Amino acid sequence: EAIAAWQKGLEHLDHLPKLAPVPKINAVGKKLTAEKMLDGLALYLLQGGAVTWTSGKTAQHGILLLPKKIPRGHLLPLLIYVHDGTSGLSSNYIDWLGKQCRRGYAVFAPSLPGQPALAGGKEVAPIAALRTPGDVDDFRAAARQVLSGMDVCLRLSVVRKSGVVLIGNGRGATIALLAAVAEPRVACVVAVDAVRLNPFRLYWEHMARNDRRWTSWSAFCQREPLDQLRTMLGESVLHQAEEIRCPVLLILPEAERDTLRGTMHKNLVKVLNGSAKSVTLRLVDGEPRSFIRDWQQGAGRTTYRYIVRFLYAHAPPEDGLFVPTEKKSQPGGENR
Repeated sequence: EAIAAWQKGLEHLDHLPKLAPVPKINAVGKKLTAEKMLDGLALYLLQGGAVTWTSGKTAQHGILLLPKKIPRGHLLPLLIYVHDGTSGLSSNYIDWLGKQCRRGYAVFAPSLPGQPALAGGKEVAPIAALRTPGDVDDFRAAARQVLSGMDVCLRLSVVRKSGVVLIGNGRGATIALLAAVAEPRVACVVAVDAVRLNPFRLYWEHMARNDRRWTSWSAFCQREPLDQLRTMLGESVLHQAEEIRCPVLLILPEAERDTLRGTMHKNLVKVLNGSAKSVTLRLVDGEPRSFIRDWQQGAGRTTYRYIVRFLYAHAPPEDGLFVPTEKKSQPGGENR
């Protein structure tokens, strides 16, 4: 009887409707405006703060950093950092973002759906009040926001129109990879400890364990099956990886080598080997996500070195900040 029920269930699999191909994310940003400026030692020789732009009818926010002095005609490559977590970009990360800007990048860190432009104490409260609407678990909407922000930044007169760098951490790594699927102007992608690379596999694991420990997952399971499948397909990096044409650096903790996450990374490498210009998987002892808050020791230092070498190979910065030299003293003791 059990075998008969199993066979009957298998028959249904022969008549599943075909899912339509995943549509490309079409994101256009408009009207980039400055909102609140940042200050402090992290912004030495820099200027920047919260910015707002619109995509469709929705106001979106992020952090943009630029050098204070840029030579005429000098174009900076754009580096986009996509943060981890669901509470917004930590104000503690501004120091690292400023470091990248001083190396010779225009640096942009978009807020993600359902999150503030910056999370921190009272000193950043005015910026934290700028919150982007949306669902924090919608990775595809987050990728759309990254791309719309990139679109407005690339229109700035001091930003190079191609050669964009995407760096993502944790959840942000998956979002960065989804953005690279749709955008040919991306020069390279760094994905540190990416999650949910294949939602179908995770779905199977959760269902097998009857796992409904959090509200969003339980709500997702109540949606129409076809809607569930379309959503997972749209958020699956593994099923769209053939569209990524630029070099990719994947970094993962050594402890994840033989786990489900490690298997997903290895499967992604196989797909990217057939499409991307190059793909590298690095395993790091310790916690690689720490590179943004502690790049001077341990796993953070190792990860940061991998990232810097990769960027210099595929999307190097300009020569850093323009520092005017003193004019030579002319006869008479005056500078002319």
